[in-house]
Amino acid sequence: MTDKEVRNEIYKIQKKASKTSRICMFPKCANTAINSHLLQKNGIISEIAESQHVMEIINQPFAENLQIFKKTGHKDIFTFPGFCDKHDNTIFEPIEGEVIDFEDYQSQLLFVYRALVNERSKKVIIIDTNNRILESRKLKSMLSIGYIHHLQDAISGSEAGIKDNLHFESMLLSNLGDVSKRNFKFIIRRLPRYEICASGVFTYETTEELINMGANIDEPLTEIYFNLLPTENELILIIGCHNDYKDKCWEYISQFESIEDGKVLKLISNILLCQMENWTTSISFYNKYLAPKDDAILKTMIASVKDKDERRYLNINIFSTMPK
Repeated sequence: MTDKEVRNEIYKIQKKASKTSRICMFPKCANTAINSHLLQKNGIISEIAESQHVMEIINQPFAENLQIFKKTGHKDIFTFPGFCDKHDNTIFEPIEGEVIDFEDYQSQLLFVYRALVNERSKKVIIIDTNNRILESRKLKSMLSIGYIHHLQDAISGSEAGIKDNLHFESMLLSNLGDVSKRNFKFIIRRLPRYEICASGVFTYETTEELINMGANIDEPLTEIYFNLLPTENELILIIGCHNDYKDKCWEYISQFESIEDGKVLKLISNILLCQMENWTTSISFYNKYLAPKDDAILKTMIASVKDKDERRYLNINIFSTMPK
């Protein structure tokens, strides 16, 4: 096989794995998962959609440009095989309406729950994809030792991530089932309205810190839950962590409550460029803030994958109209 044929075969495997039917991720449910939305299209994504479209970053593993901004239908953005139809509709009903109480603890947990399951879904697909590549008869003699180790490391890392994910999911579900429990803490920051939204989970510890900690990490890493939600009049940030990890990261989180709007937006920009995959903007926001510097933004995001300090300060700011 030529290099091009190898790339095409890997791409086919990736595509097949991503489209494979999955089981609902709600505990003990065996129903088939539908395409759940990470953030609801009515009330969140619809707030920034123009002509029913938004802008998102698309990964192109084998293209000359590894990532590009692309216009996408708002019904197709942020979908993943997460829950069956029953659980997707019943669990998240409180945050599916036009009026959402962002100050409500249960609502905050529901935004986090979707983000947790979305992250686990990605890891399940990574494991499936990499196992298919390793087991492919066509590719068996074509993969380098280095690439095989890369795939195996990605599988091991994803399995460890799923273990941590299930640990936090268990505690989160216990809070959703008992309104007296308050095991998570969040900060709500209301900002001037920008047509951008994001949702995800990122690890507070940087890669450099993890290396210094050594390979044997018995405790789950410190997860920070991040949701950026546009409404008709403002942009709402919900950021928090589990109470057991406040000693490690609350000083970092609390600054989102205390510093001025412009500095908060700069911190958000850093997170989106270094630690967050799931974000999208309106076409107008893209044209005004991103288009003048989209090459620099995409290069920064690609470089961030290899950089070991995910909390480093970046000169670029996606909320600034000035090019880099």
